[in-house]
This record gives sequence, C-alpha cells and structure tokens, in this order.
Amino acid sequence: MQRSNGKWGVPVNLGARVNSAADEDAPSLSKDGSILVFSSRGPKSMGGYDLMTISLDSVGMPNGNAENFGIPANSSDD
Repeated sequence: MQRSNGKWGVPVNLGARVNSAADEDAPSLSKDGSILVFSSRGPKSMGGYDLMTISLDSVGMPNGNAENFGIPANSSDD
C-alpha cells in the first residue's frame, strides 16, 4: 500500500474480493488511488488472464466487488 508520504509500504493481501487461489498480477492504481486495475486468472476470468477493476475506499481497501472488463478487452485467451 502507498503511505501518506508517497512511498510504498509492505504489500497487503486485499482479501477474497481481489486475491484468489489463482494468479493476480500487474496491479495499477488510478491517479487518485480510488481504482485498482489488475489482471487475474481467478473465478471471474473468462479464461487466462483478464483485466479486472475494483474501487478502493479512502484507506486503499476494496469497496465492492472486482468486475471483469469484459469483451473486447478480455477473451478466453490471455
């Protein structure tokens, strides 16, 4: 997580809304830190790695559920 001083701290597991037994990779935050975009092979994947998004609360924890970008951004391939 990013600290108030702008430096990154120790990575934090964001729980089942983001992390799964499958692979999650390539996290990216929106400029204001309110949206996390990542790739996942988890249960909401259409097959292979899919782009996912989830909104984050003011302390960087998931607010709601991850959503698959869907077609045409994702497909049954990576």
